[in-house]
Amino acid sequence: MAGAIRRFLSLAAVLALAACSSTTPTPNTAPAPPSHDAENAAWIARDFTCTHADAKQVALDALIAHPERYDETCVRVNAYFTGLTLVHDANHALAPKPGIVFAAYARDKKTEAHYRHGPTFAVVFGRVRSCAARTDRQTAATTPLCRDKGFGLFVSDVQVVPTAMD
Repeated sequence: MAGAIRRFLSLAAVLALAACSSTTPTPNTAPAPPSHDAENAAWIARDFTCTHADAKQVALDALIAHPERYDETCVRVNAYFTGLTLVHDANHALAPKPGIVFAAYARDKKTEAHYRHGPTFAVVFGRVRSCAARTDRQTAATTPLCRDKGFGLFVSDVQVVPTAMD
């Protein structure tokens, strides 16, 4: 019987030590991951955030030929700006054809109307974005802007270039 008591006490001691050495699991205190809509809204919020300091000078021809090279890049482009497009000159604005036009998007309808009021030569600052990607990220809380699934310049600022007519 003394052997049974000794085994019982040894087992109790082992269990007591095991209980003391274990730790209580801590609840997961990490913040919940952002929702898919929140991530998409944050991505779309970057549309019009380019500054003059961030902008990289890009030729209009290069932008038209290979817009994917400038995707998500803040750029500065010298062009004839109609409020809806960037082209080389007024002649191209009157008869826009694929391969000579680059789409432009304003922050809102009021700004777009202002830009469209007076087409002019300008230095245009903005972020190049894929409209296909933007459409995929569209949420109920964001405004659809894209007219097609191509690339576009989301205009942050426009500086009018004085011409001989001014």
